[in-house]
Amino acid sequence: MNNFENIASYIEYTLLKPGVTHAELESFLKEAKEANFAGVCVNPFFVSAARDALPSSIKVVTVVAFPIGDLPLAMRIEQTIHALALGADEIDTVLNLTLVKDKKWNRIVNELTVWREEVNRYKRCVLKVIIETGLLEKEEIFNTSLAVADSGVDFIKTSTGFLSRGVELEDVQIIKRAVGSRVSIKASGGVRTLQQTVRLIKAGASRVGTSKGWKIYQESKNS
Repeated sequence: MNNFENIASYIEYTLLKPGVTHAELESFLKEAKEANFAGVCVNPFFVSAARDALPSSIKVVTVVAFPIGDLPLAMRIEQTIHALALGADEIDTVLNLTLVKDKKWNRIVNELTVWREEVNRYKRCVLKVIIETGLLEKEEIFNTSLAVADSGVDFIKTSTGFLSRGVELEDVQIIKRAVGSRVSIKASGGVRTLQQTVRLIKAGASRVGTSKGWKIYQESKNS
């Protein structure tokens, strides 16, 4: 890609802050439709409204076990299936970071594999796993990425955006080294500019999640 070509096709426009009003949602969805983003990422409460408002070309993404990732597997599966029933196309779930810190790599693979298999029995969909790179050492990012890739999910996502540190370029580079082309990468958390978005894509991200999607899209049109 050149620096600004079709940037909207990489962006998941995000609205996950607490206390969103329906007026804010309406404005957000109008912008998403105009820009024709790859997707929108909203809380489960807004999934049905987003699906009704948007064309099928714009994916509706929602979150499970968010933002901490401490749900037991059965509850994670239940939440995921409920979100899909509401109309979600894609699911972003937060990995249980206790398992990462305890180096329970086999359990991570097994739990994510079961999650993927149980969900796909209900409906095949895109599944993303958030590893919260801001809480991990470089070696942990690498090893966690390997485990997530082994489970057969579709994406590794860097961050929730709810920590003081969001994604850094090196996070994406480490994940890419670990998984190659086996799993796609979604970079998210603190992405605020067009230049930052382009750098993350060039480093290996095929999606970029950001609440600044409209601003970045406007910046690309003016560049």
